Amino acid sequence: MNFKDEKNITIFEHPLIKHKISLLRDKNTGTNEFRKLVEEIAMLEGFEAMCDLEVQDVEIETPIEKCMTPMIAGRKLAVVPILRAGLGMVSGILALLDGDMLLSNVVSKKLLNHMNITVSFQSQLRKDLSL
Repeated sequence: MNFKDEKNITIFEHPLIKHKISLLRDKNTGTNEFRKLVEEIAMLEGFEAMCDLEVQDVEIETPIEKCMTPMIAGRKLAVVPILRAGLGMVSGILALLDGDMLLSNVVSKKLLNHMNITVSFQSQLRKDLSL
């Protein structure tokens, strides 16, 4: 199947991502290096995935003077790993975001223990975000 024609699939062609995926696939890659590579790949993919976030100019005070500078605008973001495979990518994505930009306490322990985590989580997330 040619995934490049799919609307909801993004193919990352960046040379660094390709390189790190090759290292990830190597049978000689140890567990710790594997985890680090997953985090780095997630960070590179997250950087690309968030390229169209809206920004707005806000006033900040630098050590020299006040100035207007662009910052991420709009709603807060939620990082939602899909099943266990996505958990290793969370820290890479979170490294790109300020704590103020994230929703907190979206997932309860009750949801994590639920058998159908994906459907339950999406349902709860929609309620929390008023979607």
